[in-house]
Amino acid sequence: MKSFRYSILLLFITSISFGQEFVFDKVAKSTLKYRDSPVFESTNLFNSKDYSYSMQIYSYNDTLIARIFDMKEAKRHFFYLDKTDSLRPIYVKTDNLQRNYSKYVSEYENSTRKKDSSEIKFYLHSKGKKGRYTLTIDTSGPNYFPIFARTGNLGFEELIFTEITPPFNCTVLKAEGISVRGLRTSYELKSINDINLQVIIPPQNDKQKTK
Repeated sequence: MKSFRYSILLLFITSISFGQEFVFDKVAKSTLKYRDSPVFESTNLFNSKDYSYSMQIYSYNDTLIARIFDMKEAKRHFFYLDKTDSLRPIYVKTDNLQRNYSKYVSEYENSTRKKDSSEIKFYLHSKGKKGRYTLTIDTSGPNYFPIFARTGNLGFEELIFTEITPPFNCTVLKAEGISVRGLRTSYELKSINDINLQVIIPPQNDKQKTK
């Protein structure tokens, strides 16, 4: 497998010392592109032992914003990141995620070995909607397929509560195809880094104080 493992240490703790804790040990950088739109760079953080939550970091109007998606609790937590203080997160709000999304079924066609990686056909379908992709994958000890499933332009809002089972433990290096929204899309994984990161969401009474 290509080497994506670089050891870095990032401590990312809120000023609240209690509350719901999220621990991240992987940060993935990738590029996404829809049709003729510009290439979008994505930074997402994961717990490789528990993919039920993830965090996305992005820039909006020169402000760094982080969002934690918690699928078990159907919650989404928002933060601003203070660039002058080692990316210290400033809690903003929490909102609910709607659970009324369609469940998708995933299918795979036989893979064809090409040098160090394989190319497989991947399909998602539900109630008339269908996404189809060609994936370039590499086998891996840890299962990094959920990194692609959460960030690879599959139609995140529709698939947020869908568990997509990979054909085997693998890392998706590239993907091209049509999303469940009918948009032509492409994805490329740039790196997977090791991190040590902890975010603590304040309890409800403390959340109210921060508003």
